[in-house]
This record gives sequence, C-alpha cells and structure tokens, in this order.
Amino acid sequence: MFNFVIKVLSCVLYCVRVVHDTTGEDAEYVRLANTTIKYDALYWVETNDLIWTIQTVVAAISIAETVLVFYIGYKGSILRLLMNMHFLLELITSAPLIVTIFVPAWRRLYLPIFLNCWLANGILENMLHDLHRSQVSHSALFRQMIALLSTLFCFIFTGACGMEHLQRAGSRHFDLFNSFYFIMVTFSTVGYGDFYPDFWVSRLFVVILIVMVLALLPSKIEALGQTWLEREKSGMNYTKGFGKGETHVVVTITHLEADFIEDFLTEFYAHPKHAGILIVLLSPSELDNRMKLLLKIPLWAHRVLYIRGSALKDEDLERALMAKAKACFILSARHVRKKNESDEQTILRSWAVKDFAPHVPQFVQVFRPETKLHIEHAEIIICEDEFKYSLLANNCICPGISTYITLLMHTS
Repeated sequence: MFNFVIKVLSCVLYCVRVVHDTTGEDAEYVRLANTTIKYDALYWVETNDLIWTIQTVVAAISIAETVLVFYIGYKGSILRLLMNMHFLLELITSAPLIVTIFVPAWRRLYLPIFLNCWLANGILENMLHDLHRSQVSHSALFRQMIALLSTLFCFIFTGACGMEHLQRAGSRHFDLFNSFYFIMVTFSTVGYGDFYPDFWVSRLFVVILIVMVLALLPSKIEALGQTWLEREKSGMNYTKGFGKGETHVVVTITHLEADFIEDFLTEFYAHPKHAGILIVLLSPSELDNRMKLLLKIPLWAHRVLYIRGSALKDEDLERALMAKAKACFILSARHVRKKNESDEQTILRSWAVKDFAPHVPQFVQVFRPETKLHIEHAEIIICEDEFKYSLLANNCICPGISTYITLLMHTS
C-alpha cells in the first residue's frame, strides 16, 4: 500500500511540475509563427527547487524500497533482474533524480515520471489478488472491473502526459487539459479536428498508443464479460438481492423444472400470510430459458432470488442465509426416473441443513416410505408414494375422494 501511494504521489508531482512549466506558451492554445521543430524543448524543462526536492525525496524512497524488494527476492541472476520491467521503469523514472543531486546542471533534464502510473497499476493488481485471497466477500468480477478501469486510466494518463510533452517541440502547444481532451476524443471517436498534433513524433506516439489499447484492452474486457456471465449463472448472495431484515425461506431442489417451481410459488403465495415472505431458490442447476422467463415475471421478480449452489456446501448455505431462514423446503423434481437416488440426495441435503442450522424447520418431500426413517428430524415429511397409494385406497372406499382432495389442495 505504501509503495502504491508513493507511485501515485510521483505522478501527481509530475502534473504539478507540468502546470508550473509555462515556458513561452499561452494557457489554452498557441500557434507559433516559427514552424521549426525545437528538439531542445523535449530534453529540458522548467522546474523550481521545491518541486525538484520533493520529487527527489519520493524517488529515493521509491527506488530504495524497490531495491530492497528485489534483493529479498534475488534468485542469483543479475540478467533476470535487469530484464524485469518493474525494475527498468524504476531506473528510468527514479534513478536519474538521484544523480541530479550531485550534478545540479541536470536538474532541468526531462524525465518521464508519469510512467510510474504503470508501476502503480501493477501494485494495485497485486493488492487486489491479496485481498481476494484474504476476503471471500470481494468477487472476481469486482477485481477484474477495478483492474480494467485502472488499465484504462493508465492509458489515458500516459497519452495525455506524453502528448503534452511531445507537442512542446511542435508549433501547436497543448497544455495538460487539452492533451487529456485530445486523448479522450481520440479513444472514443475519430476525433473532432479542433486539436491535432503537428509533430511527427507526436503522431507516431498516438498510433503506438492506439495499437497498444487495441492489443491489451479487448482481452481484459472479454475476461470481464465471461466473469459477468458466470456470475449471472451462479446467481448472487441473498444479502445483495434483498434488503436486510426481511423474512425469507430457502427452497433447495436438485433439478429445476419451470412447471414444478411455478406450481410451488403459486401455492405458497396463495396464503395471505406468505405475501411478505421472500423465497431464496438454491439449486446446483443452471437456469434454462423457461426458468429465466418465469423469474422475470413481475409477480415473482421481486419475491424470488435464485442462487446457484449446493445445500451440501456451507458457503452456499451461508450465501442463502440459511441460519436466518424462517423455514427450509427440500424438494425433488417430479419427473425423476431414479427415485431412490433422488431420495438419497434428499437425505444428504436434509442432514447438511440440520448440521448448519438445526433450529430451522424443514419441510421435506421424498418418494419412498423407507426414506422417512433417515430424516425424522424434519418438521414435515411428505412421501409421494404413501400419499398416492393412500388416495387410491380411499378412492375404493369412497369413489371420487381422490379428485375431491386434489381439488381442495390446489388453488386453481
């Protein structure tokens, strides 16, 4: 963190030095009568003793920390150390300032200190990786988004500072703001033509910058898009989906069927007391098109939150706030051929929920009667075979009773 602040401070000091350097140019825009290229303006700049002193102190701290870090991580290869991009940038931006302490005549020598923004960008990415390892709450999407914005800012800052300095040798002088405006217009459109470089080095610099942007940014944007799609598939955390303090129940099911889920939602919210209860749908299955359309219906959109995960994992139960749920429904899909395997999965899910949140009442649906022996801790157990055969038996005693009970159990 300290090294990151040092790099950012050096970039800020560079901007301060540029603002105070008004060597023969107006504040906004100047066209010089003499079109001769002044190469001396590229090598020598104006600075005052205070800014030079602060820049030198910051450079000394920066290069001392860099040398210490590389000394600690030294693996016996000097060539490998000299070929490191981080170390080379430090030599270019910081080491010459140390030399100017002993050679006062070189204090006006220009140094591309703005390149420290790339060192700060690398340090920021390392910090985000460390933060991701230490805190699970920060997602990969957040890390990649910050990295993309940081890289884009570095390109814009590098382009603005480089264009401002290179145009010192041309007939059109850009201040720092006009350089920033030119870079923004160049990156976002084809350019308006009100500001344009007239020095061949400036034009070459813009071409190289555009090529680098086209080479580096698309891969980062693609990675961000893929992460976003994966996040959409996996749902989100309950705390990020609804407001805090709201009552919710968790529905866990292995296979998602749109008709089955729609029937459950219709019957659950048919009772007036359930109108204010939210449903967290926890399932390892991805949402198909029918399920996506179902959850986008206004009647369910603000009541149901989908989380892709397994009830066997504590982290997924934590995402669904199972410990604070009012109830847990452990369901099985209707059209399951291997009912024994489905019941085995139901038993495991029920035990996992009991271990994680023993105080949460469970409403479990199973297929085989023998499964009930393993989940006696559940509040309510509905056995499909028992219920079906009971209806058929009672239908023999009282014809039509199965139809009557079925109609009573459904609201439509």
